[in-house]
Amino acid sequence: MNLHCADCNTEIPSDNVNISTDLAKCAECGAIHKASDLSIEVENEDLNPPSGSKILFIKGLNGSVEYILPKKGITASTIPQLLFVSVWLGFIFFWTFQASKSSNTFALFSIPFWIVGISMIVGIINSAWEVQIIKL
Repeated sequence: MNLHCADCNTEIPSDNVNISTDLAKCAECGAIHKASDLSIEVENEDLNPPSGSKILFIKGLNGSVEYILPKKGITASTIPQLLFVSVWLGFIFFWTFQASKSSNTFALFSIPFWIVGISMIVGIINSAWEVQIIKL
């Protein structure tokens, strides 16, 4: 995507665009513009995902574009997380079981730790099976 200066219609290089402040400075005339207000020139070949990619690309009406990023599934980076959650829940189960032998009230103190462990598993499952859709 190319941004063009509203004053002199010169292309603004990406080095002169600050995304966090949404400002763009024209190198030709020195004008500073709000980057989101500048005209965007999009070439069709830039919209297509790389060959061999699992990203789906759908052209819609009125020049709209939709990218669909498929689910990741269980990857090598999620295995350590699953191991940690397994150890966490195993320890909490053991602690709760031992605490319940002495007092059921004492075992209730493990409830927040159960909630944390279950929310970790839900987070791992959600990140593995989520589908992201980007509409432009």
